[in-house]
Order: sequence, then structure tokens, then C-alpha cells
Amino acid sequence: MKRHSKELIKGMTALGFEHIWTNAQGYPCYAHPDDPKQEEVSVSPSINSDQGLKEGLRRARRIAGTHTVVAKRKGSQVKERAEVDRERARQRLQWIREKQQRLLADKADATVIAKVRELIELRERELADLERLMKQPAQGGNAHRGTGHARHITGSRT
Repeated sequence: MKRHSKELIKGMTALGFEHIWTNAQGYPCYAHPDDPKQEEVSVSPSINSDQGLKEGLRRARRIAGTHTVVAKRKGSQVKERAEVDRERARQRLQWIREKQQRLLADKADATVIAKVRELIELRERELADLERLMKQPAQGGNAHRGTGHARHITGSRT
């Protein structure tokens, strides 16, 4: 038996699976006592990949009833996070503008005021970039052609 098979068997016994028999191909078969279907899970002794191990453990967890469903990405959550980013950028822009007003009121050094103006421009560009990215239409069809197309257009062949 290979290492991945041994790890799968160890994980299944930790979940409560019991060895019931060995099939004609020499694969040990397991079943979970709490499974109403009493579904048999056979473990190939030649599992040689992490992917096979993960899939076998995932199937065993489903049968044992301990499988947790991972929340997938939701569009509404992405939009909420983007709105939080935009609001944070607006707050930073407001803060730096207030700082500029304080410096002008205190008649600060010209180099300090210039640095603050540069920072304001940077924050405004950041906010504009966020807005542009949120309003940009999704790429559809063959909008992305890969690096081969770019090389073809430029004439380089590497």
C-alpha cells in the first residue's frame, strides 16, 4: 500500500468507518455505521496523488456527515467589499484635504504644502481608478487572446 492509501484509511477510521471486507481486486472496503444507505467505500492501494487522497477524504466526510460546505464567492459580497474600499479611499482623501487646509491656515512651508498636494492627487487618482474598475464592463468573447496574440502583432517570435 502506498502512503496516500494509508493516510486515507487512517482518516476514514478517525471518522468512524469500519473495515467490512476486501473485494476481489484486493481493495479494502469500509462503511460508516451511521450511514443509512450503508454505502461502501473501497480504497485503492495504489492511490499516488494528493488529489486522490483529498477526494477520498471529502467523500468519506460526506458519508459520515461531517463535511462542511465552503461558502463560494458571492457577487453581493464582492460589491460590498469594493464599496468599503471606495469609502476608505474617500475618507483618506477627505483627511488629506483637511490636513491641507490646516497647513494653509498655519502658513506652513511651501515644500510641505506641495507634498500634501501630491498626496491629494495620488488619493484622487486612487479613487478614480477604483470607480473606473467598478464601472468597467466584463470582458466577454475573445477579449483576452493571450501572449501569443501580442507576440504575433509585435512581430517577435520567441
